[in-house]
Amino acid sequence: MRLKNFFPWLLALLGFQMQGCFPFSGLEYGCLYTEFKTSGTIQDENGKKIQNAHVKVKVQAYDSKNNIVFTQTKIESSDNIGKYEVKCGECDLTTDLEKIEYEVITNGFEDTTRKEIGKNDIKIIKKGDEERVINQEINVTLKSKL
Repeated sequence: MRLKNFFPWLLALLGFQMQGCFPFSGLEYGCLYTEFKTSGTIQDENGKKIQNAHVKVKVQAYDSKNNIVFTQTKIESSDNIGKYEVKCGECDLTTDLEKIEYEVITNGFEDTTRKEIGKNDIKIIKKGDEERVINQEINVTLKSKL
């Protein structure tokens, strides 16, 4: 085999090798990707939207035996109208989910919002054959310190 024919063949072979589903990447080709999308609005007790508030969202998903099958924490900031959106996910999460626990913590305040979603309330949106999105809206009202 000539050298000029060998390199394209080798690169093609290496490219196909990377299309499997590896545990260290959530965006690999050929496996089911589950995305947990959490969004909402940050406001104070008077209804005023809080901009640039740091929002830390922790998502934990459980199977029917109450084992944690997914856990991830992400931090985002709210925009200029108080809205935030956090996306996290995992490749090859094919387990039927029994419940999902959300914990939303904002900066500078002792307010923590916790929400648990049961199996019957989990809304899954399919995007094609290889992606599903679980949406949850959690609005946070920050209480003023006395």
